[in-house]
Amino acid sequence: KDHVPVYVRGGSILFKKMRRRRSAGTMVNDPYTLYCLGPEASGRIYIDDGESHDFQQGAFLYEAFKFDGKRLQSSSEPLSLPAFGPSRALPNFPERSLRIERIVFHGLPQRPTRAALSGSEVDTAGLHLTTEAEDGATFSATIKKPSGLIGGSWQIELSYA
Repeated sequence: KDHVPVYVRGGSILFKKMRRRRSAGTMVNDPYTLYCLGPEASGRIYIDDGESHDFQQGAFLYEAFKFDGKRLQSSSEPLSLPAFGPSRALPNFPERSLRIERIVFHGLPQRPTRAALSGSEVDTAGLHLTTEAEDGATFSATIKKPSGLIGGSWQIELSYA
């Protein structure tokens, strides 16, 4: 098979929908996977309903995420877009379309031993954390099924031995 490499600058957070579909329309309710690339990273995501022009009245999510090497945090304050002003959320958008299926950290300088979720509107039960050594002296970690939603206020804290 032919593959096209994707190059991403270290320090970025990517938001992907990983389920293979035949069209973008069928992916609308699929959960997101977040990739934090590097020991510190940041990224932004924009989501609207994909069908109407309600984004012009602020019906969109535009949110920043930041990972400081220990804590991944969603912003509690909505961001503004210059042409349309501040985000006023997506009132008629189903929550299942904002789910996070997994969070993957690459390039961690140490192996994390535990992950804890905190914030409003989240289930703070224990998270399933798997880790593995990468090339060189770095580690990757994957958290499956965190209960945070894009557009919600939450944070995940990694603990190191």
